Amino acid sequence: MAATRGTEALHAVMVSAVRPLALLVAGAVIVGLVTEAAVLAPITRRGDVDLERSARLLAGDLRRRFIGRGVASLVGGVVLPLMLILITSWARPPIGLALVVAVASLVAVFGGALMERRLFFLVVSAPRMPGVLR
Repeated sequence: MAATRGTEALHAVMVSAVRPLALLVAGAVIVGLVTEAAVLAPITRRGDVDLERSARLLAGDLRRRFIGRGVASLVGGVVLPLMLILITSWARPPIGLALVVAVASLVAVFGGALMERRLFFLVVSAPRMPGVLR
């Protein structure tokens, strides 16, 4: 009887805490990915040469890394948290499965963030000395 109350309490905590956090993570990742994709906008308009150079690198030579970063973030920040919401909605959610999905989500989001940092340093335009020919 005590085990049943403990399981019910754990399920209540999972439902009340996991759902809002998972939705928050999914929303934040979607907003982040949309704003990062906006970096590609300078390709179509003239203006800031540095941003245009960065956008051309992301759309060209670094395209696979840029897409891989987006996929890692999308899977870890949207798909797996939504899966976690689905798992916690079951009548008797398997705690082990929920833990595995949560850890996989964390690893994927962290990996996406590391890829983002790497891309930033590969894409950023180095400042030039005034008067130096390009």
